[in-house]
Amino acid sequence: MAFDVVVVAYNSSGYLPRLASSLQGAGVPRSVVIVDNASIDNSVGVARRQDWGGSLNVIQNPRNVGFGAAMNQGVKSLERGSEFVLLINPDVQLEPQTVPSLLAALISDDQLACVGPRMETSDGQAVSSARALPTLWTVASRRVRELVPHNVQVMDVGWVCGAVMLWRRQAFEQIGGFSPDYFLYYEDVDICRKAWHAGLKIATVAEAKAVHDQGHGKAPSKLLRKYSSSSRRIYAKKWLGPCGSVAAFVAEFAEEVARRKHSKAGPSK
Repeated sequence: MAFDVVVVAYNSSGYLPRLASSLQGAGVPRSVVIVDNASIDNSVGVARRQDWGGSLNVIQNPRNVGFGAAMNQGVKSLERGSEFVLLINPDVQLEPQTVPSLLAALISDDQLACVGPRMETSDGQAVSSARALPTLWTVASRRVRELVPHNVQVMDVGWVCGAVMLWRRQAFEQIGGFSPDYFLYYEDVDICRKAWHAGLKIATVAEAKAVHDQGHGKAPSKLLRKYSSSSRRIYAKKWLGPCGSVAAFVAEFAEEVARRKHSKAGPSK
C-alpha cells in the first residue's frame, strides 16, 4: 500500500541517515518531503544525500515556523499524494513491521483517522506513545494517563505522540491539519482531539514499534519549557474553557514552586 512521508527537520543532521535507512526497511514510500525549519547544521545537505526510497522534495524555510505549521506545509506540497501520509520526527527509527502494521490498522477501520506505534528510546526505555485526552484535573495536577494495548491489537486512545503518526490524508485535511496556534508541543493532542470531535477515531497499534530519542536525546531547555507552558495554556483555554485557563495557571505555579525548591536544595551528592 502506497504512502507518503513528511519529516520536519531542525538541526537534525545526526539523525536523518538513520531515519532514511529505517524507512527503506519499513516499506518503500511513494515520496518523502523534508521541511527544514532554518537548520544551521547542514540538515538540508545531509537529507539530499540520503536514499529515501521514494522521490525527495526538500522545502527550506527561512525561519523556524514551528512543528505543526511545517508539517502542514509538507502535507500540502503532496500534489497527487497517496491515501496515507506518515508524519515522523527525524530522531525516530522504524522497525520493519511498523508501517505495514499501522497501514493494516487504518485499512481495517474506515473510522480511524490516525494511528501511532508503541515507542522506546535507543536504550530500551519506554517512551510515552499514547494517552487519554487531558482533563481539568490532569492539566492542573500535571498528571497523564498512559494507554498501552495489552490484550488487543488496535486500541482506541485519546491521542498519539506526534513523533510518529500515520494519517488517512482525507481525515487530516478534513479537520484542517495541525493548528497554527501552537509553535511546539500540544499540537498532536489538539489535532487528535479535533479528529474525535469530528466523529473520527485515534488508535495505537500493539505490534507497531519504533525508537524515539525524544528531543534528540537532550533534557528540555528553558526555552522548550516556555513553549510547553504556553502551548498548555492555549490548549486548556481552547478545549476546557475558562476553567482550563485556571488549571493551566495552577500547573505553572506548581512547576515554579518545584523548580525553586530544587534550586535551593542544590545538586545531589
